[in-house]
Amino acid sequence: IEHSKGVSRKACEIASNFDDVDMELVRVGGLLHDIGRSKTNSIEHAVIGAQILKERGYPQEIINIVERHIGTGLTEEDARQLGLPIKDYTPQTLEEKIVSHADNLFNGADEVDVDFTINKWKRKLGENHPSIERIKEIHEELTYRELYSTIDNLWSTLVMTGYLTQKGISDGNLYELAIPNREVRNIIMNRIMIRFKAEVNKDGDTLRKFCDALSEGKPEVV
Repeated sequence: IEHSKGVSRKACEIASNFDDVDMELVRVGGLLHDIGRSKTNSIEHAVIGAQILKERGYPQEIINIVERHIGTGLTEEDARQLGLPIKDYTPQTLEEKIVSHADNLFNGADEVDVDFTINKWKRKLGENHPSIERIKEIHEELTYRELYSTIDNLWSTLVMTGYLTQKGISDGNLYELAIPNREVRNIIMNRIMIRFKAEVNKDGDTLRKFCDALSEGKPEVV
């Protein structure tokens, strides 16, 4: 019970950073996400929990939160391997992602950071399991959404945190910026690739235009 209370509290804390989220849905979803554990502590608890709520007439939005909260959600292939009804259990809505991620930030009744969670799943699933990358992507989406909302926010944050340093001034008020070292360069490239993969998966037409521009040597389109 203390775990579910903690997850609900953390989910509401994350949700408070967004204007377009149903706070009550997040609060209730957090409290009920593990209701299936009243029947089993196996991987099936999410499916069973969803069935419990369905039988009691809960809204589909709450049912989806419960069914899709495990880890960062389960793909159809994950479900097949685990012997669950074959379907996509990955969180889709903002509320589903928030509750799922809040659950990942708890170890029992104790709140933990995302590095603890990543290391835990690496030990359980292996260093390169796809779930590890999904945890990172959802954490970035929920944590840095405001940062990515405008290009000005992005540049300001990179400079203030030291990911970019001032190299000089040119043309009046324009600053020349530089990546300070190889380690920071690798971090930035990793973040760019995560965002790139997420965005191109949403829009096949934009991806096609991007690839065409690359092959045709049109940097302004790129």
